[in-house]
Amino acid sequence: MINEERKEALTGFLSGSRYTSLSEVFAAFPDISQSTIRRDLQSLASEGKVILLRGGVKLPGIKEVHDLPIKSKLMINTEAKKRMSYAAARMVRDGDVIYLDSSSSVYPLLRFLTAKDVTVVTTGIYTAVLAVSLGFRCETVGGEIRNSVGSVVGSVTEEELRQRHFSIAFMSSNGFSADTGISTPHAEEAAKIRIVRANSEKSLFLMDSGKMGLNFSHVAVPVREADIISDKECGSSECFASFTVAEELPGRHGNGDLS
Repeated sequence: MINEERKEALTGFLSGSRYTSLSEVFAAFPDISQSTIRRDLQSLASEGKVILLRGGVKLPGIKEVHDLPIKSKLMINTEAKKRMSYAAARMVRDGDVIYLDSSSSVYPLLRFLTAKDVTVVTTGIYTAVLAVSLGFRCETVGGEIRNSVGSVVGSVTEEELRQRHFSIAFMSSNGFSADTGISTPHAEEAAKIRIVRANSEKSLFLMDSGKMGLNFSHVAVPVREADIISDKECGSSECFASFTVAEELPGRHGNGDLS
């Protein structure tokens, strides 16, 4: 990743104005050296975009970061996304019609699929490009493309999704909690999730631990109906319909590249 993309990903990781320790930042970006992260943070501080504190960093004010470009999102919690995607991919069988959303959490799943006779249906532009490049049958639906995240949304999208049936759906969202369930700041994304769940034999949400305890304005799935795959145990995992902690990857998996 180029310098500006790294810096955008770093500011995107920092949540609002809360203090984040450097160890948390280093852990979230395992593919970037600590020295590079320190240099980027120093540069961002000189630009007035972050405030460096003893052993940590914070943003100068509240910042909406839900719509970072997917390239930037893929740099955040990469190991967690690989683990969740690997666990999810093992559930797919030949002959399945699977739904993949536009999220960076679901995007890596395609590289871990061992089943080849699979039809991919997606509302993610970047996900569709990757699926085709890997040789999968891929179908998209119509609608409006929502900025840099490459998510297709709108009434046309929702109507086409209502006419589909999926063997299994893999999705993500901005936050989940034992009080609320799975939520998002975007009404159109919540609507897609509800439609896809209703038309799927099984649906799972890949939600890394950084999203635990976060609540947003639109509840997509109530807590008792949420089937979650995460990278860490949740203290309130019994509240959800099911909660699976993804195991460590078996050695250095050759399909782990997220790009």
